[in-house]
Parts: sequence; C-alpha cells; structure tokens
Amino acid sequence: MGENRDKRILSDGVRTRSRPGRRCGRPVRSSTRLPSHPVVASNTRVVLGAATAVASVATVGSLYFSLGLGLVPCDLCWYQRILMYPLVVVLGVAALEDRPGVARTALPLSGVGVVVAAYHVAIQVLPSSGGTCSVGGGCSSILYPMLDGLLTIPRLSLIAFVLVSVLTAGAWVDASGFRTAGS
Repeated sequence: MGENRDKRILSDGVRTRSRPGRRCGRPVRSSTRLPSHPVVASNTRVVLGAATAVASVATVGSLYFSLGLGLVPCDLCWYQRILMYPLVVVLGVAALEDRPGVARTALPLSGVGVVVAAYHVAIQVLPSSGGTCSVGGGCSSILYPMLDGLLTIPRLSLIAFVLVSVLTAGAWVDASGFRTAGS
C-alpha cells in the first residue's frame, strides 16, 4: 500500500518516487515504457489495418489488370507498383504489432507514390504536357476506363496512395497524442 502511494506517474509517462516528507519525487528511468491508452492503441491499430487493406486492394488490383486482363504496365505503373507493394507488408506488420512509428517508413513511400501517380494522371489528362510513357499505347490513351472514363488506372493508383498517406499520417498523429483543445 505504501509503495503505491510512493510511485506516481507524470503526464509524460515517466514514473517518479516520492519519499516521505518530500513533495516532488525524482524521475525514475525504466527500460519499459508505460502502456498507452487502450482507446488510442485500438484506434491506431484499426487505422493501420485500413491502410493495409487499401494497399492490399491496390496490389491485388494491379496484378489483376496485368495478369488477369493482360494489360502491359508502363514505366510509371511499374514505379507505382514498386512503391505500393512493400506498403502491404510494412503496414500489415505495423497493424498487427500496433506500431504507429511505421509512418517514418510508410509516409515517404506513399508520398513519393502520390507524386508519381499525380504525374501519371497529369500525363493522361494533358497529353500535350510533353511527358510520355509508352509501353502498351501510352498514358494519353485511356486503356481501361471505369465509370465512363472518370476512373482510370493511374487515378485509382493516386486515390490509393492518397488514402494510404492520410490513414498512416492519421495513425501517427493519433498515437503521438496531438489533440485539439476540444478533444
């Protein structure tokens, strides 16, 4: 009972020990971190799981387009695949182990993917921009449009990279404890 009274936890997660007669305890460094709040941990795991699901659907979709439908990917499609495929493993392991620090690895991959996919969409929308990618007809010719040309393969890739980036950043911010005044 006395030991419970002597140990306090500061707001930053460092334990202190108070001695009788002293108001303020000295910090005690521990090799183990205090557990995070269970609500934050479960939200982080769910958000990372959602990011894993998005990356998995994008990966399976790209394989379906090339192997199932026989579409030959252009160079920019290959670069996007190179950036998306590792995200399935990295985010999947992070979701299973509840590691929001994965953002340091996943955000650069997905951020570069956003840039490459946005460039790919720009080539497709503005073929006179000078950029080309020509392995099965070029990006200026829409090979496989869905929803009357609104969703093309480069646009689907851009949507997937943006979703993965937003979800990963959200998990990182949520686990970091950044809160607004109202929350």
